[in-house]
Amino acid sequence: NDVEIAQIGDPEVTTYDDNDLAPGDFTYTVTALYAGGESVASNEVDVNIVSNGDQPIPPIVTQLIGNAPNPFNPDTTILFSVEMGETAQLTIYNSRGRIVRRFEGLGGGVHRLTWDGRDESRIPCSSGVYYCRLKTSSAEQTRKMLLLK
Repeated sequence: NDVEIAQIGDPEVTTYDDNDLAPGDFTYTVTALYAGGESVASNEVDVNIVSNGDQPIPPIVTQLIGNAPNPFNPDTTILFSVEMGETAQLTIYNSRGRIVRRFEGLGGGVHRLTWDGRDESRIPCSSGVYYCRLKTSSAEQTRKMLLLK
């Protein structure tokens, strides 16, 4: 790990480099160091490292990772992956089990799909619990989402 810390008044940009990390999920925050202390930490940033150049990229598997933000208003981004060679369907249900929105024909790879909190008719949904289901011919996963207005 290489860390460079700029001094007060230093025009250089502060950098932080992670070297030789294995693939995985990491969370970072940023703080400023002053002679009298340290600033409040920034918002967290989640990073998913899939390869560090020396290790092979793991195969993509079908996985519904979830949505962020959760709870959300007015929209949320749903993160999921679909195994190569598969086609997926992502369906959003309300708490009564009725289909609110359906996204079909999603091919293999990593996806970030933004749901704007509207149904198939483009009418805004009410506050409440919704379920997101990812389905392929070989897998099915469901996650809970909360829309707050």
